[in-house]
Amino acid sequence: MRKIKSNKLKNIKFKKNIVIKKFSNSEKLNSLNEIKGYNYFLNKDIFQLIPRIKIVKKYNSVLIYYKRFNQTHVRSFFKINKFYNISKIKFKKINSSDYLIDLINKLNEIKNFDNKFPINKILISIKKYKNQTLLISPNHCDFIHYNTLICNNKYYTIDFEYFKKKIIFNYDLYNWYFTPLFTNIKRYKLNFFSNFLIDIFFYILKKKNFGYQDKINKAFYNDKYLFFFLIEKYIFLFNEKKKNSGEYFHISILEKLILKKLLSYK
Repeated sequence: MRKIKSNKLKNIKFKKNIVIKKFSNSEKLNSLNEIKGYNYFLNKDIFQLIPRIKIVKKYNSVLIYYKRFNQTHVRSFFKINKFYNISKIKFKKINSSDYLIDLINKLNEIKNFDNKFPINKILISIKKYKNQTLLISPNHCDFIHYNTLICNNKYYTIDFEYFKKKIIFNYDLYNWYFTPLFTNIKRYKLNFFSNFLIDIFFYILKKKNFGYQDKINKAFYNDKYLFFFLIEKYIFLFNEKKKNSGEYFHISILEKLILKKLLSYK
């Protein structure tokens, strides 16, 4: 699967026993998320974390020092259970209204940037989910195989700079599976069949059990969670496209695939 290129590698220094991640002032939010995400998941037994050595805050940057591990095995899309102990996630129930207000505000920002964005059609679908119970939890929010590392039979997850404290509770699981699907639909020019392939993939995932009690396992596959994931993923891609002009075409195609599925909701 293709990873979206960015300046991330330019801001990472590899030394003999350490890795240094550098965040400039313009990336202040990312540095805060990196620190908060690491702190939250530390000792939670959800992800295995690489030891963090220190944080150095300078006038114009933040440097985060991690112990260096070298990849010893090929990372695999099929080994999610090695990286992600989903049964340990602590979620809470909320009324969906506040969550929807936040989503609508973000969609309006996209509309202000792109006046062709069909926000009204999406809002019609969003209104169906008002005043419903919604499960939310902290999520990595960029959890995917290229943000993992295998060393000496230990399965580490890295890069927490998109961490969110409150988002649909199964966002990371959906991101792990659906992002490669979107990318491969683009790669093999299967755009015409994209909605059908998303539905089939969703059906296959319904057959899996991820460690929760039956009631919660069923909640994973309520359509509203796929719908909210698609909106959150679209917003994520939109923000990445603004930062990574060199990947504009690639991200735009992924956006179109997601938007096509969102518009299919009635």
